[in-house]
Amino acid sequence: MGINKVIQKLMAMVLSVFFVLGMVPVSAVAETGSTNIFTKPHLSMYGVGYTAPSAKFTDIDNHWAKEDIDYVVGRGLLFGTSETTFSPNTAITRGMLVTVLGRLAGVDIKLYTTSSFIDVKVGSPFQPYIEWAYKKGIVQGIGNSQFAKDRAITREEIAAIFTNFAKATGYTLPVTREAITFVDDSNIGSVYKSTIMTMQQAGIMLGEHNNKFNPKATATRAEVSAMLKRYIKLSINPPAEGWVLNDDEQYLYYKDGKSLTGWQDIGSGNDKKTYYFAGDGIMISGKWSEIAGKWYYFNADGSLAKNTTIDGYQVDKNGATLEDPNKKDSSNNGSGGGTSNNDDGNYDPTPDLDPKQDLDVIDKDEDVVIYDDSEVGFTNISVPEDSGEELLQGVPMTNYLLYGYNVLKYGFINARNIDQKYAIFDNTKVEEVGEDGEKLYYKITEPTASEIQSLFSRSASSLYENFDISSSAKYKSLFFSGSVKADYGLTTTLNEEKILIKQIQYHETGNQSYIVDVDTLRGLLSEGFKNAVNKYAKKESPDYNPEKILQYYGTHAITQYYLGGRAELNYLFTNRDQADEETIKLSAEATYRGFSGKVQAGDDTKKKLVSENSTTKFKSIGGINISESDPREVAKKYDEWVKSIKEAPVLCGISNYDQSLIPIWELIADKDAADEVENAFVEEAKKCEVDLSQFDSRPMYITDIGVYSAKESDQAKNQVPNGFVMVKLNPGTSSTEILEANKGAGGNWIYIAYKLSPDKERAITNIQVVSGDNNKVTGDAGYTKIPVDLNEKAGGKYIYLCYKRITDNEKKDVNTKCLKEIRGIYTDSYSVTEPWEWPYKSQNENLNSGSRKSSASLIRLLVRKGP
Repeated sequence: MGINKVIQKLMAMVLSVFFVLGMVPVSAVAETGSTNIFTKPHLSMYGVGYTAPSAKFTDIDNHWAKEDIDYVVGRGLLFGTSETTFSPNTAITRGMLVTVLGRLAGVDIKLYTTSSFIDVKVGSPFQPYIEWAYKKGIVQGIGNSQFAKDRAITREEIAAIFTNFAKATGYTLPVTREAITFVDDSNIGSVYKSTIMTMQQAGIMLGEHNNKFNPKATATRAEVSAMLKRYIKLSINPPAEGWVLNDDEQYLYYKDGKSLTGWQDIGSGNDKKTYYFAGDGIMISGKWSEIAGKWYYFNADGSLAKNTTIDGYQVDKNGATLEDPNKKDSSNNGSGGGTSNNDDGNYDPTPDLDPKQDLDVIDKDEDVVIYDDSEVGFTNISVPEDSGEELLQGVPMTNYLLYGYNVLKYGFINARNIDQKYAIFDNTKVEEVGEDGEKLYYKITEPTASEIQSLFSRSASSLYENFDISSSAKYKSLFFSGSVKADYGLTTTLNEEKILIKQIQYHETGNQSYIVDVDTLRGLLSEGFKNAVNKYAKKESPDYNPEKILQYYGTHAITQYYLGGRAELNYLFTNRDQADEETIKLSAEATYRGFSGKVQAGDDTKKKLVSENSTTKFKSIGGINISESDPREVAKKYDEWVKSIKEAPVLCGISNYDQSLIPIWELIADKDAADEVENAFVEEAKKCEVDLSQFDSRPMYITDIGVYSAKESDQAKNQVPNGFVMVKLNPGTSSTEILEANKGAGGNWIYIAYKLSPDKERAITNIQVVSGDNNKVTGDAGYTKIPVDLNEKAGGKYIYLCYKRITDNEKKDVNTKCLKEIRGIYTDSYSVTEPWEWPYKSQNENLNSGSRKSSASLIRLLVRKGP
């Protein structure tokens, strides 16, 4: 043995001892082949030696991230929230995350004794770590010298902070994965895109359900534990291969840096098992799945079931059955036992409901899934300041009839937005009573009601247009629009597919309203308000500035309001399947019922449209504060929140606009001064309109189109690029059934898909289906042929799809119509109605023309155009 190898072995022995003791930087040791090499430390990031947790956490025993939590807790990076709890599903905050990273880096907190932020107190536990992270460029404040340490952090923010941490500690994150494009890439802030790609390629942050990243969603303590473990392991070991658990608790399998797809045999000898991975790499498990016309059952561990009976169906040695598990014996009405299949044809372990039951509402306590975490992203934007317990700490209930509200600056009526220093009405006058002891000017009633209101808009600047506001009110669409950007996380222009949906549920405990006319109200004005009018609304005053009236007192006086609590669900919905408005509304209502615990029969199916195609933001006002970040935990706490409202009610809503708010200028007797205030309101409204119009939707056009063919259905679907829409059946409906261009004819599985974009410069104006006896057939002049035979391996004619792009002359004509949607039909008896039409010269072109099989469907395409 050479002297160098002897030294290497001795050094390895010493390092192994020191590493276990936590005395050597993790980054000081890297293994390459048979040679140990030394590299520079990552900003004192030391090997974190393991110490068994001193207390057993009772809330992680069955948690998917238990091993990750044990790993980081044992290394002193995260601690429990009590002696026996870890709170794995609680959102992690900005302050907590940088503290954990500071511990990982071994920061000397004695070096950071000042604070750069007014909301971070010197000497507080997080302060030195926040200051360290700020000084090292790992994290920034939120503006106005504030840090917001207790604010839940989003997944895209975590990606940026981890990336900055790696740079600050001198560590180059490796590329261990192929870059992927998440289906919700458009929701990722532009400043975060590169850091998310860095974290994804390093394997530290992975996608969630359906290849979505959910950038605006918060991350739980459990999820961050998993990220930390991956980061530490990555800095010690070579890039991981094999099984990987993503951020949505789903398994993938990596080989040579790529996630496997399709059928795979993994393991060796007696341990070899067969698995199936979807196009996004996710392992299918615990359900039936149809693949290439056959049904397979995958066990809970993902392995294919073979030579057995599942749910009464015999599967052969290859794991297949030709019987459709969806088609159960209809004579079995279900008695609450057994299993069922959901609308996707997949096994669903929820109990069957008896169709004979006279049951419109399923109580929350029954064994029914009330909420399923399948949104593009969920964020709880509730804040403690909106809760009744926060607003009412030792303070008598406020009479909000004394004040005004700025309907342009703020969102829907909220006590937090009322400055009680500026009362429009004099409290002493308002509280006067008559000889009978009753209030002279207002009344109090105590209704106990609950109602739901729905708002639906394709435009950010007109969301509240359908609110109960007088049609004569100026700028009615802008009322309460001040929080639209925050409520929906708007950062860029909406595309034509985006729809804003707001579901509001009021739980009313009381009602206060004036019972006198405007002339009487003028006699109740406060001296402060009258002085402000003289000072700011009269042109002869040296302090003339009518905007100040609106700034201090609001735009409208409150004349009626409800006390209680309010919950909002704000959906930024992507209408990929062109569903009609009524279908979307019914789906949104079903999704909301999942939170409120009053699930109706059929809601699981109805809610999918909205819940699986939306980013969702939840907000509660009044009662206790709901702080949970996991939608399932929010749903569980909903009943408790409703019950707490009675003890802690707040200003939660108004009835119709005319009864509840009057323009502040109508209270001003001096007409000239009133006109000045009204004009100031109009100018402010114009600014708001411009501000919100930047988010209003732009028309979307088909800019790219492709034909995808393969021997197996999944193989063909996997060819479809991310962001493309697959052509579906039945024009003018919300059908989600995908058109098979070779249906019933044998041969390859063939799908047509297209991409929508606001770029009219590249828009496609029409398509043409052409057929012939050989592959030389082409479209008319100006049409580009897609060289994939729509009859591939099915016999019959050669059939091709061609497309025509917008010309320079057509671009100049604002009335030029371009393709918006393509759909298909499986029939020869179809009456075409506007806005649908046949493609160019293609009314009689059957995509299965000349097929040798009698079972071949008659398939035709239709298109929808728009300017």
